[in-house]
Amino acid sequence: MRYLESKLRRLRRKNFWLEFLIALSASSVAAKAWYFQGDIGGCVWKILTGVTALLAIAKPLLKLSEKIRDSEDRLAGYKTLDFFLERILITIREKKAYDKEVQKQFSVALDMKQKLIEKDKGPEPNEKLLNECYEKVLKELPEDSFYIPKER
Repeated sequence: MRYLESKLRRLRRKNFWLEFLIALSASSVAAKAWYFQGDIGGCVWKILTGVTALLAIAKPLLKLSEKIRDSEDRLAGYKTLDFFLERILITIREKKAYDKEVQKQFSVALDMKQKLIEKDKGPEPNEKLLNECYEKVLKELPEDSFYIPKER
């Protein structure tokens, strides 16, 4: 989930700056700003408008809005699964047992996870981002903090 949250944050940031540059270059007020006057400023303004014209053409091809929507849907699915698993954990703690009823709930959770994985059509994960998120999770939840009940 951390990975999806980080990836979604990056997609939103890219989309924001892309939209910002396109809006800025379309602004006649920005064109008249003092820092775009003169030789250097005029040159910078021409480069900026040229780059943003290319970005405006590339924007639909990048499909950032679609990627953001897909990431939000995937994240919502995993958050639902996380909530379901947390509910199972609370039930185990309350009952102090991993009985047939809880095993059945866990089986449903595994089915939910399988459906999420099947729907996941995204590209290969960013290894660097994945490792960063993994390290954060290990700090929050060290391996020795988990209790695994004995089979009966």
